Amino acid sequence: MSDTIRITASQRIERPAEVVRQQYRDIDHHIRNNVHPSIQYQWEPAEPGQRKIRTTFRILGVPQFDVSLLEDAPDGSFVIRYLEGTNAGMVLVHRFVPLGEGATNVELTADAPATLGRKLLGPLFVAGGRQVMKKALAEDKRDLEQGLFNPGKAAGNLPAALKSLAPVADLAAPAKRAVLEAVCLVAVADGSVEASERDAIAQLEAVIGAGDDDHAF
Repeated sequence: MSDTIRITASQRIERPAEVVRQQYRDIDHHIRNNVHPSIQYQWEPAEPGQRKIRTTFRILGVPQFDVSLLEDAPDGSFVIRYLEGTNAGMVLVHRFVPLGEGATNVELTADAPATLGRKLLGPLFVAGGRQVMKKALAEDKRDLEQGLFNPGKAAGNLPAALKSLAPVADLAAPAKRAVLEAVCLVAVADGSVEASERDAIAQLEAVIGAGDDDHAF
């Protein structure tokens, strides 16, 4: 990238690479479990197939925000493109390098636009950015090694959430199919069906008894 400042940081995490990658991509998990206490997340409206978030935080006590686009690169890395806000123009790449079967080295590379202010700060900007990245890496490491992340499983009290749909089990197959199709449409709305979404759909199928009816699908 032209006229940018590169900042890098890395962290070893004692979990398999695919699990680590899933955790980093799971923004809802980060929201529910407050993985990064100093950052607030919320989803932003986006085009079909896109995932866009707004993050709010403080720098020296002053409120800041970013609007970012989340992307899955063909090489398996996770990319955040900052579209608006404090870090507009920056691209942050997460690479997940396996260290055997049970550990991963997470490598972060940030390319930030070389604004005049950042050039004047020079090494101080790089050092400050690296500290922020290291803090985030440590928080994700703690969450993955000691927290509640369960890859491929829907989080929260799903049985309670699905309880209201139990009466659907008494309806005919077309009604059951309509409910499942509606849920599937919601799952694919962002262009990607997560393993946890598949788990939730499977649990819904069991609750309404769709799997018991040979003609349901």
